[in-house]
Amino acid sequence: MIQYLSFEICKPTNESRYLKLFWKQDGFYLEIASGYRGMYVVGNSRLYRCNQDSFESISRAIEPLKIYGWPKVVPFNYVPGIHIMGCDTDSWSIDYKEFEKKTMRHIRGSGAFPSAEPYRVFMDRLAEVIPDGLTTWLSQSD
Repeated sequence: MIQYLSFEICKPTNESRYLKLFWKQDGFYLEIASGYRGMYVVGNSRLYRCNQDSFESISRAIEPLKIYGWPKVVPFNYVPGIHIMGCDTDSWSIDYKEFEKKTMRHIRGSGAFPSAEPYRVFMDRLAEVIPDGLTTWLSQSD
């Protein structure tokens, strides 16, 4: 089962959004936030407590995609920099950990989020289980 999933998109307009699914000692949570230049203001985030059935449903949708086997960077020659403030191009990241695994998988990408499999399937499944329009914004490229 998923212990932590963070998915963030940053646009050249310096708009950024993320969603996080995570477990804390008192339960499962979904956090959605938007910001500017990689800064997320408290008022721009929403935190939801998920019941275990909902969280398990999300896990069943995402786990079969085997994110641990995905390349660490996309495209293969991309060298992620340290982005302290802002984005000058489209970029995205996924941080992923399952309870059963010892390590977290970090994946970074340059350009629009890929439309090829398994990335497209990842976005489709997020849209199915978190249908609030966020995944539509995340999948758009300017």
